[in-house]
Amino acid sequence: LAELGRAAGTSERTLSRLFHTGLGMGFHRWRTILRVHHALFLLADGNSVTDTAIACGWSNPSTFIDAFTAVVGQTPGRYQADLRDRGE
Repeated sequence: LAELGRAAGTSERTLSRLFHTGLGMGFHRWRTILRVHHALFLLADGNSVTDTAIACGWSNPSTFIDAFTAVVGQTPGRYQADLRDRGE
């Protein structure tokens, strides 16, 4: 957020306020949701959970699985299994 603020010519605090006002969530929550959204596509394309975690910027699969589950409501493995079961 600090880097984004420097690029935009504003303070981290101002950006934080704008995220809360405009999106109803903080920058970190928004970024996590965006990363999980990207992960949904990678997993649907058949990428492994580990490869997806790394591609989406998580330092390890465990933290990715926790974040994914918190946003989607199921683990990445279960998500892929459900896609296979539906023939997608």
